[in-house]
Amino acid sequence: MADAGQLGGVVAVGAVAAVYRHGVARAWADAGRGRVVRPRQVACAAGGLVAAAIAVLPAVDAAADRGLVAHMVQHVLLLAVAPPLLAVSGLLPAIVWALPARWQPRARAAWRHGVRLQSDDGRWFAWVAATFVVMAATMWVWHAPVLYDATLRSLTVHALEHATFVVTSTAFWWVVAAGRRSRRGAATFAVFAAGLPGTALGAAMLLAPNVWYPAYAARASSTSAALADQQLAGVVMWAVAGLVYVVAAAVLVWSWLADADRRFPSRAVGGLGAVVVALGLTVTLAGCGGNSFTPTRVVQGGDADVGHRLIEKYDCGRCHTIPGIKGADGLVGPPLIKFGRRSYIAGQLQNTPDNLIRWVRHPRQVEPGTDMPDLGVSTVEARSIAAYLESLG
Repeated sequence: MADAGQLGGVVAVGAVAAVYRHGVARAWADAGRGRVVRPRQVACAAGGLVAAAIAVLPAVDAAADRGLVAHMVQHVLLLAVAPPLLAVSGLLPAIVWALPARWQPRARAAWRHGVRLQSDDGRWFAWVAATFVVMAATMWVWHAPVLYDATLRSLTVHALEHATFVVTSTAFWWVVAAGRRSRRGAATFAVFAAGLPGTALGAAMLLAPNVWYPAYAARASSTSAALADQQLAGVVMWAVAGLVYVVAAAVLVWSWLADADRRFPSRAVGGLGAVVVALGLTVTLAGCGGNSFTPTRVVQGGDADVGHRLIEKYDCGRCHTIPGIKGADGLVGPPLIKFGRRSYIAGQLQNTPDNLIRWVRHPRQVEPGTDMPDLGVSTVEARSIAAYLESLG
């Protein structure tokens, strides 16, 4: 049976839920249903509080004491699941309305002043940056081995860790959610950036060659078992938490596009189109943390290194700016920067390996009147030149 210390987290969540319920009831009675806190915000509050309650259940706490995977599940719930739901739940105004009547005028004035400051365009970016730094620093500091082991030895320290996770993350999400509609694009990138510290932490756990936390190493049946537990915990932090940020970014993009749909109906993408575009954009963003761009067009039989030398041999840099080629800073022709990402050659020919080879060999046959001369490049040489150009991403 759980002792009083282990039930402390559940009691704290229950107390917040009781205060929130009382505040919402008073707000609806005084100002009217939905004027201060909307019904859908109450649903978000319920979801956030349930997620936080699950994270601090005695059974989950006991599992977290035995293994790192369960501990990471707690952290994902308290860092990435509960905070965004609480941030949009109207928690602060509900708490203000729950205060004694004599305190409410000043509390309401302070709350409204804070909302104005936080949502002001001139200050919004600073608030986003500040809350992001505090949230990321809090997460990384608590995962340092010294402090992390301290949370396993003391229920008080463990509770403090959880409280700071929820408070700092909720503050970040509250700032992001309160930005003006014109800031939805910036908010999407802020959410994407917010997922990177957790992704980096999870990747570091997964790839670490040794066990980080002595307490878990001592409790595991072997060092290899402790390392396997740490690697799986890294996957939880990396993949599961990352998915939450992708979904949140998708919601922001959908909201952004839906708002554009309402304001510019002649350019509307439609509800389904907005969802498709939102998911596409956020999945693209989620993959941006990988290695440098890898070209999708492979030139069969071409050698990019040979192409590099051939470009120098034919003095292509006299007319074009070409990355990686010494002295290639010509301004006669268009720059070939990031050529591998381009859809067209010379603005009209689809960028495929075959078309590029044909263009390099006989440009004036492809586009009569072009200033690019026919240099007498052989097919074999053209393949290598094309391979180098397609590698520029």
